[in-house]
Formats: sequence, C-alpha cells, structure tokens
Amino acid sequence: MSCEPVVLAGKKAALVRLLAQGATLSAAAVGAGVGLRTAQRYMQDPLVRVALAQAQDAALGDVARRMSAGAGAMLDVLQAVAADVAMPPSVRVAAARTWLETMFRAKEMLELSARVAALEAKLGGEK
Repeated sequence: MSCEPVVLAGKKAALVRLLAQGATLSAAAVGAGVGLRTAQRYMQDPLVRVALAQAQDAALGDVARRMSAGAGAMLDVLQAVAADVAMPPSVRVAAARTWLETMFRAKEMLELSARVAALEAKLGGEK
C-alpha cells in the first residue's frame, strides 16, 4: 500500500468514512447517497480500497494510542489483584498470568519493532 494518503472527494469519501466507522456496505451506501450497486462499483476502485485501508489503519492507531495511555493504570489493577491475598486464588493466578502474558507480548513487539527498523534502515541504505 502506498504511503501517500489517498484523498477522495464527494460520495466516495463519504462511503469510505462510513465504512471505516463500521457501517455495512449497504448502510454506508445509503449514508453516502448512492445505491448499493454503485457502492460495490466504488469498492472495485483501487484508490477507494487504499483509502479505506488507510482510514482503518488510522482508526486502529487511535485505539492503540488510547490503550497505551491507559496501560499503566490497567497494569496497576492487575498487580493489585495478583497481590491481594483476600482475592480467591484463581483470580490472583489469572491476574498474574495476564500480567506475564502481556509483558512477554510487549517484549516480543519491542524486539520485532527494533528488528524491522534495522531491516528498513539496511534496505534504505542500499537504494
């Protein structure tokens, strides 16, 4: 997919916006003021599909940023539950397991991110 943002206008832009917000194709078509067949034809346009993918990526990025902002508080909750001897053992074990699984996934993601950055730098230097 191209790194350049795709800018659509009019009904195509409205269709993409509604689809990115989670509307079905038929509901997005109504919202954009086009028929279902026209919406289906729009979806065959590579630029429309790229614009939709970019809009979905942006929405996912927003979700990830919000989750990251609250991660510290959620980890505090897990830590408190895992350490609370008044909690049933199954709850404490579940909290500890969640904590460890999350930590391992975060470590994996950081390592993969560093490896991808190194590969991109290497490939960028070869051009």
